[in-house]
Amino acid sequence: MKNYLHFLNVYILSKGIKLFLKVLLVFLTVLMLASMKSLIYNQNILGFYPFEFLNTVKTTFGNILSLKDGLILIPHMVKTISVFNYLPKAYSYSMTVLFSALLLGVIFAFTFVYMYLWFPIKAKRLVRKFISILETLPDVFIIMSFQFGVIYLYKKTGLKFLQIYSLNTEVYIMPIICLMLVPLFMLIRIMITLFEKEYEKLYVDFARAKGLSQLEVFTKHVVRNIIYSFSQYLSLIYWMMITSLILVEYLFLIDGFTLLLYRFVSPEIFILAVGLILLPYGLIILLIKLIGRKIGVPQHE
Repeated sequence: MKNYLHFLNVYILSKGIKLFLKVLLVFLTVLMLASMKSLIYNQNILGFYPFEFLNTVKTTFGNILSLKDGLILIPHMVKTISVFNYLPKAYSYSMTVLFSALLLGVIFAFTFVYMYLWFPIKAKRLVRKFISILETLPDVFIIMSFQFGVIYLYKKTGLKFLQIYSLNTEVYIMPIICLMLVPLFMLIRIMITLFEKEYEKLYVDFARAKGLSQLEVFTKHVVRNIIYSFSQYLSLIYWMMITSLILVEYLFLIDGFTLLLYRFVSPEIFILAVGLILLPYGLIILLIKLIGRKIGVPQHE
């Protein structure tokens, strides 16, 4: 019993140290990125200024504790505002759009892939080619095409189906749909690859031989076994959606959280913004791991 407790304490301590080192490394990286401007730009002159850079890093680190004085520039208002007056509402708004789009995208992709599995071989080939083409479309093209489509319908029918721009009111439907479409085709391609690979394994044939329906095989066995593999792609999908969220908020005139990433007046605001982006991402990964262990998801392929 003592050996087990000793092993458990050592395991928890090692995990804690690894987590601390990872957080420290990320913090130092973001701190240096936020101060990078002073390395090559000083008093309107381009050059190489290592001592100014180190001084900026030191000053920024000291200013992190006084973020209450941080300012952010609001583009269409052409004025600065205290970050803590702006942040709570903007952060909840942006995260609602982001995670609604992510959830809808995952649900739609799973539903589409389930139907895809019933398609004949020729139809599957056509779908894969079509998805590959759609996946190459730029974010701006997808978002602006959707905007122009709504405007075109409004001009032709006189009906205002969706509100496009967020000026005095919060807009959700259009930004969520556009943000969902950006990674959707890549998400479908990834899921098709994972599911097709999984359906080649012997346990699927064994489950069918036992009389399980296609839906039971899909939900009870295949989905459970691809969760870990899918989580490996979640980082790419999340960061892709974050970059697209910046574009969506800009094109829809949304005073959202991502303004902190490129309209910050001081480097510590940038560090705060990156930290608030990493926080939900870390929680998602942790939640997936906990759920995976709870339902017995395989941790290796």
